[in-house]
Amino acid sequence: MEWENVVFEKFLAPGGFEISASRKDGKTEFVTIQSHAGEPYVIKIDFTPERVEGIEQSAVKRLKEGVYSVSMNESESVTLFARGVKETRIEAVDPDKSKLNSFGLN
Repeated sequence: MEWENVVFEKFLAPGGFEISASRKDGKTEFVTIQSHAGEPYVIKIDFTPERVEGIEQSAVKRLKEGVYSVSMNESESVTLFARGVKETRIEAVDPDKSKLNSFGLN
């Protein structure tokens, strides 16, 4: 299942990371990674980062199409922005009521 519109903030990921992201109209706008352990993070994303904030751009290495390794120290945070996205914005997503299931997910 692929969601057209979804946001999440401080989603806990294995290895001591928190992930925040926004996807609108089927396109990921940004991904923020907060490191609590100071280890590299490998992420698969559906865009080529146009801008990197929080760490040096050289710390973000393309491994293959859509897959990146991000080297961070403990307590560092990085935001990867898609083309044309100027800021991070976490806003509630209105559900598509025709697709709700018993868990409230669409």
